[in-house]
Amino acid sequence: MNGTGFLCACAMSATMLAAGVSEAKRVQIDLTANGGGGARGRASVAARGSKGHFEVKVRGLEASADYDLVVGGIKVAAIHTSGRGAGTARFSTRPRGVKLMLGFDPRGEAIEVRDLSGFDVLNGVVPLGSDDAPDGICCIPDDSGAECEDRSERSSGDCRARAPDR
Repeated sequence: MNGTGFLCACAMSATMLAAGVSEAKRVQIDLTANGGGGARGRASVAARGSKGHFEVKVRGLEASADYDLVVGGIKVAAIHTSGRGAGTARFSTRPRGVKLMLGFDPRGEAIEVRDLSGFDVLNGVVPLGSDDAPDGICCIPDDSGAECEDRSERSSGDCRARAPDR
């Protein structure tokens, strides 16, 4: 995949998590290694009301190396592994510290951890978590911050279409 058309996770450019329920919903999946070598990973999504968290943890990768985190075909972050080959990417709708802005909804999307040569080292698909597709919030960055609107799942494509390339 080339560098054009990638969206920055901190740009809040697509549908954000918003389950519209008072109880937290959490989904976890193990990522499948492609090619062996002991690589493993786990992705988790948690949503409660308009708050959401997404995390991808990897282990057993090449030490001190860079990998792309791709969600739904879009690079959303870079993961730099430690000297032991472990790394984490964390996202939140209310980011603090090392967490990135969660400006996309990973539920129902393919997740790939890709090395810099373009090989998908780990992959999986995050389930929706329920039979009912939730409504979402579309946030588009502008000069004064982000402008957010309620969107149904059916109109989230409109949100992606309005998102600027970063």
